[in-house]
Amino acid sequence: MVVWHPPPFNAWVGALARWFTRYTVRTVSRAWTLVCRACRADLSVALTEIEIDADPVQVVKGRDMLPRGCMWRARAGFAEFEIAANEILCCSGDLPTAVLGGSTGCCGPDGLDGPNLRCVCGAAFATAFGDCWQPHVVSVSPKRVVCAPATPEVSVHVYPPDSSHPSAWAFAAWLHEVLGTDDWYGLELELLVQAWAGRAPTPVVIVWLDTPRERAAGVPVQELIAAIGRLAGAPISVVTPISDGSSYARQAE
Repeated sequence: MVVWHPPPFNAWVGALARWFTRYTVRTVSRAWTLVCRACRADLSVALTEIEIDADPVQVVKGRDMLPRGCMWRARAGFAEFEIAANEILCCSGDLPTAVLGGSTGCCGPDGLDGPNLRCVCGAAFATAFGDCWQPHVVSVSPKRVVCAPATPEVSVHVYPPDSSHPSAWAFAAWLHEVLGTDDWYGLELELLVQAWAGRAPTPVVIVWLDTPRERAAGVPVQELIAAIGRLAGAPISVVTPISDGSSYARQAE
């Protein structure tokens, strides 16, 4: 005789939470490998393109503007380093074969003399900014590379999925949906991430839009982000766009 064992209590709670919230998870799924236009050699790892109506970068000196494994095409009005519209931004660590040259600052390349990254064939294709006083980023000229379709190695999700009333519980329910856990951890996001990370998952990047509105509604945005990132080595990060495109604001350093 087969004996039925009821699911754990947390699984029941999680199922109920998903039923009542029923969030649509908005995932960014297009990815590209940057290829040298001169010799057709691969220049980058697979880069998931962040496509949103905001500037998904962190402008803090000494830190990467974008998460690893991601790229973003600069919009008109993006002022940092006088980067032109449609320049492809990514991390230097995602360009494993690039050869660095040109002038450097005290701690790294400052990009002040123009393109300083070359393909192994010798063709210049990008400018790396990575000195201690700068936010770290590589600006790739779209005229020097070809974007070849690739399989995403990083999963990018955009929050909030709609204009519903902001709350910490709404974010927690959405995050449970994104990470696909069966149990319900409520606001114990550190435990949620720990359970998810134990499955050796695909790295996740969360783009949290309109955080000023969330904070104004009483959502403890920074505390929630800190809880997500508390587990060392967990492949998850959160980006809070610096502007909506109509203005440009530097984050506190």
